[in-house]
Amino acid sequence: MLDKPGYRSDFLTKFRVYINNGLLPDHNLILTYESDGHPFDITIAQDKIKEFLGVEMFSFSVGE
Repeated sequence: MLDKPGYRSDFLTKFRVYINNGLLPDHNLILTYESDGHPFDITIAQDKIKEFLGVEMFSFSVGE
């Protein structure tokens, strides 16, 4: 949750490591974001996976 200072700091540290090792967002690294006002949405993650890999990875309904 990038709106939380401690989490944001940890994320930025990890993000620098990813970049320094050639992992680039929207190139070869899939990232999702969430905040208190915008919770994680599995359909967005599924769409990103489908876009990058060209396949449906999983399918389920909330409450299963």
